Amino acid sequence: MPPTRTKRYTGCWTCKARAIKCDENKPSCINCRFSGNSCEGFGVKLSWQNNSKGRPQFDKTRSLVLNKWGECDLLNDSQVELFLSSIDSASRFITSDGKECRYGPFRVFSLKEPAKNFVDKKLKVMSLLGPHVGKDVESLLFDFWDHHLCKFMVPVNDEKINPYRMVMQTIQDHSIPSEVRNAVLHSVYATCSSFLAISKEHMQPGSWYQDIDFKEYWKVHKRKAMDHVSIAYLRKASYSPADLGLLAAAISFLLTIDIFHISEEWQIHFRGALSTLKTMNQLGYGTDAMDPSVYFAQLIKLTYLFSTLHIYQDDVCNKYISVVDLDCIQFDVIHETESLMYRNTGVTESMIRCLAEIVKYLQLGETIKSIHEIEMDIELCQPQQLFEGCESRNSLIVYHQSMMFHIAMKLLFMREVKNRSPFELQDLATNGIEHIKADNDITTGSNGFGLLWPFFVISCETTSASKQQILQSFLEPYKSYSGTSMQRATRIIYAVWEKRKNGGNVSWIDVVRELDPTILLS
Repeated sequence: MPPTRTKRYTGCWTCKARAIKCDENKPSCINCRFSGNSCEGFGVKLSWQNNSKGRPQFDKTRSLVLNKWGECDLLNDSQVELFLSSIDSASRFITSDGKECRYGPFRVFSLKEPAKNFVDKKLKVMSLLGPHVGKDVESLLFDFWDHHLCKFMVPVNDEKINPYRMVMQTIQDHSIPSEVRNAVLHSVYATCSSFLAISKEHMQPGSWYQDIDFKEYWKVHKRKAMDHVSIAYLRKASYSPADLGLLAAAISFLLTIDIFHISEEWQIHFRGALSTLKTMNQLGYGTDAMDPSVYFAQLIKLTYLFSTLHIYQDDVCNKYISVVDLDCIQFDVIHETESLMYRNTGVTESMIRCLAEIVKYLQLGETIKSIHEIEMDIELCQPQQLFEGCESRNSLIVYHQSMMFHIAMKLLFMREVKNRSPFELQDLATNGIEHIKADNDITTGSNGFGLLWPFFVISCETTSASKQQILQSFLEPYKSYSGTSMQRATRIIYAVWEKRKNGGNVSWIDVVRELDPTILLS
């Protein structure tokens, strides 16, 4: 009898999918280079096995098998099923014959990975259209983005520095991978249709929008956006930093949709976004102050810091990604006040780094820097006073937004790190309200809206009844926008004010954890 052999496969995953022998040349095998295929490497992959009775049939490959969740996992079974089903649907294609075929970043659930030529063919035939034949609605959505929504996303009115408009211009004027281009387009269409499905009766953008069921278009375009993001995510190691920035922008738009619809899928998108930023860091991203790729990368990082302040348990995102992981993502913009990030939000890279240090201290209890060093860094990144006689509307908006962010960050540091009573910080909170009022006076009548987080923090830390009444007048117009982050934030602000009556010293972070831990305050 011949000796029994154990079949082993040590070649690359691309050759395995093509069912050919691999020459195992590393880092990229010769077969893949000659055939023009992207070599998917030789590493171990995860595969999911159903936790059913009986002995599981393990695949004799390099796959690691996840067979069950341990007793110490933070999520219960229903939460696990919820997120796994979300991941599953994010990477699913339906073939023309109606059979399901899966391909995406979460392929740990795939039984068999399709060959690359199938995916390329799928990309070519996948339409940019929504649920109906004809491009009439997509044209309206593009027009709504260009003339309305991209302006609403930022408080300034300079079209030349609007990053949302610049992204669309980039995919039109430059040669980029088709899956990245389609991911951006579908995520834009999904964002517009999602926003119109919720808010069109308040915005009244035009009578031609009123008779369209935008919920239908939102679901179709979001699904297509997630399909293309899944493919692009797999190929991210072969992209340029600029292409990865566009992919980060598409994921950022999906996060915006999650904010509109109070969806917990944002945790999945965050993991993909942060992984994309890490790949950008490995490849070496540019430091062009006017690069929209850097803008969206910074915005995702900033939004993660906002969310991780008050979510640290029972959370898929923070279970696998710590604020320490952000240390490798640094954007050394030489002239911070010339960056798109500052000119659209009033936030500099120095401020983002200071906020990261505060979050590290609150999450881990210790940082490389001492409390005194963090406090000094906060003082050093205070916005410079505008020169006398400055009449630029955009410059005034950016300055007041910047001061609001800096004051909110200082309030957070004094309250949560130095444990000061809110009643000791009312001069600082009053200063923040003055900048809120000034910003509101300048932006009255425009569609632009700045960051919600600084407004939220300043409002929560205000204890004076008269000052609370002033802030309440700014919150009232948003009551009718049911389900939005602004309405959810308003509920928390009022709850903090109620708990602070009679000298209470409650932390707004604790109130968020109690009432609405999944809120995104970006």
